[in-house]
Amino acid sequence: MRAYVVVALAALIISAAAAATQATAQAAVTTGIDTDPTGNQANSLGTIEACRTVKQGDTFQVDVFVKGVPPASGFSNGLSGFGFNFEYDPKILKVTAVDANLMLAAAGPRNPFEIAGPLPDSDGNFRVDEADLSQHFESGDGVLLRVTLQAVGPGLSTLVLGDDTAPDADGIPDVLGAAGVPQYAIAAVHNAAIGVDQPCAAPSPVIPVTPSPEPSRPGASTGGGTPGPGGTAAPGGVPTGQTGDTLETTQSQGDSGLSTAAVIAISAAAAAAVIALGAGAWVAWRRRRSRSS
Repeated sequence: MRAYVVVALAALIISAAAAATQATAQAAVTTGIDTDPTGNQANSLGTIEACRTVKQGDTFQVDVFVKGVPPASGFSNGLSGFGFNFEYDPKILKVTAVDANLMLAAAGPRNPFEIAGPLPDSDGNFRVDEADLSQHFESGDGVLLRVTLQAVGPGLSTLVLGDDTAPDADGIPDVLGAAGVPQYAIAAVHNAAIGVDQPCAAPSPVIPVTPSPEPSRPGASTGGGTPGPGGTAAPGGVPTGQTGDTLETTQSQGDSGLSTAAVIAISAAAAAAVIALGAGAWVAWRRRRSRSS
């Protein structure tokens, strides 16, 4: 009997991890950067400002937000984590601090799992992966991450939410549902801009596009890519580049390891395993008691 339980629990963990890795999208959410956090709360948003002017030497905050997370139902939907690259011009800005205990902690005490680069960050690309391994799943609109920036030089810097980390490395931030499944489809990414000692203009939203494979033709090469309008072909047939308001997918550059989605799924499955073992032990104890009496 014990062997059957172990096999069943192993299958549960493996299937949950596989589901997270496949990242089946069941809903679409919107994410972006608000350059003025005034009016934003952990689970509500004020007016979104995509552009802000500051002075050299100023320290200020911006919010990474999400809109439209559906309510959790069992082990689906809700919000359990996120991961993205926060990209900026290092000649103009640097990241000095971040705070993820906002929307992820809004529904109850958070059990954090986090991987982030060291701070301060001044290379122009700050990677952060955050998860909540508790069973408190948030929904609706809110602040994923509050980022503290310092203006170190004059000029105009765009603030971009990207993704260059496996398994997808598609240039689009990851927003995760309960147990890491689904990894939500992203309807739009609202990037932002900071002007240091000069005016700024809000960038256009990025509308993710998944390129369709081109049908093979006799004599056609299989090594090159088919770029979208204004884009460039990457090796291996993956188009890259931003065209107008769309961002096409890019190829991974060698990142490896478990995704945040897989970690959440495995942790949830492990929690279910512990509950199942406890319930099994309780049933066995009750049976021994009934037989002895």
